[in-house]
Amino acid sequence: MDCGTGVVSNLQKHLDFRAVSAIVISHMHADHFLDLIPYRYGLRYAPCGRTTGRIALHLPPGGFTVLRHVVAPFADEPETFWEVFQVSEYDPGGALRVGGLTVRFAQTRHLMPAFAMSVEAAGQKLVYSADSAPSERLVALARGADLFLCEATLQRREQDAPGGAHMTAAEAGAAAAHAGVGRLLLTHIWQEYDETQSVLQASDAFGGPVELAVENESYEV
Repeated sequence: MDCGTGVVSNLQKHLDFRAVSAIVISHMHADHFLDLIPYRYGLRYAPCGRTTGRIALHLPPGGFTVLRHVVAPFADEPETFWEVFQVSEYDPGGALRVGGLTVRFAQTRHLMPAFAMSVEAAGQKLVYSADSAPSERLVALARGADLFLCEATLQRREQDAPGGAHMTAAEAGAAAAHAGVGRLLLTHIWQEYDETQSVLQASDAFGGPVELAVENESYEV
């Protein structure tokens, strides 16, 4: 889910980047999809072997046009980018099947159309908020989730963009409480904030187990 800055370098610490079967993008802001460009170079030019098949790349509505504009300045990209990715746009009103996983969507409150994701398999449910201001649609999607991976960009509501684009840690905790999730995992925290304070704010609002998402850690659903 998502392929923003730094994803590809971290991915290679854990598995062969050619082994990924599918990528689902929540929205077309650069910090959520821009690593598709270095990913593409690796898939096409890796000296230890190219990928033998295309990776399924599921974009939100309108994402294909945005991606074409972004890759156009790279001389060889427009003709060859699609050789390593099988690109499609998902229907946010339906369900997406990815292997044994069922992915469902809910549009969030953000600066552009963005979609939270619910991933279910074998009776377990993971929900990823993507980017969102407080949203009843997000709470409905997250209801009963075993693990809620939720953005907590801010620590005070007045720090948000006009109209709302992100959540405070306390709002993430309140969303988790209203949705009745099992565990809350905070992500997308502005780097200059005291992360311990964000966890405390979310814990006070949630009343359940809260952790901070840490790069290269594993979390069992």
